[in-house]
Amino acid sequence: MAEFHMLCGIPGSGKSTLVNKLSGYLVSTDKIREFLWGNASILDKDQLVFHIAKDVVQYMLARNEDVIFDATNLTRRNRRPFLKIAKNHQAKVTLHLVRTTLPTALQRNAQRQRKVPEAAIRSLHHSFQMPTLSEQIDRIVIYNEE
Repeated sequence: MAEFHMLCGIPGSGKSTLVNKLSGYLVSTDKIREFLWGNASILDKDQLVFHIAKDVVQYMLARNEDVIFDATNLTRRNRRPFLKIAKNHQAKVTLHLVRTTLPTALQRNAQRQRKVPEAAIRSLHHSFQMPTLSEQIDRIVIYNEE
């Protein structure tokens, strides 16, 4: 049975650092943006980016491969289509919630080469909806990053 690892957290929380501790095929919305436009900072055309991400997740799970999905995944609405794909392929779903304070995320963002606009981080932080097992998630692992 394949495992679907969904990362969840605001930019600057440490999601991409956590990726190195997990095993599976990495599907990263930032990497898709880099591939398409040579720049992960281009945040428009999200519909295309997430369409590609869904197709790759579906393809890899159909091959019974473990998948790591690296995106913010902050709302039930954003998580739902990927969780549905995972369940359609009988994958075990682990959501990795990487929590950090807004000031820490903003500080980390300021130190990054690829910066996310501060207003976007604040908006994403405000939109966060706590994931629950009722979303067809088998296990939630919480990391408190400081």
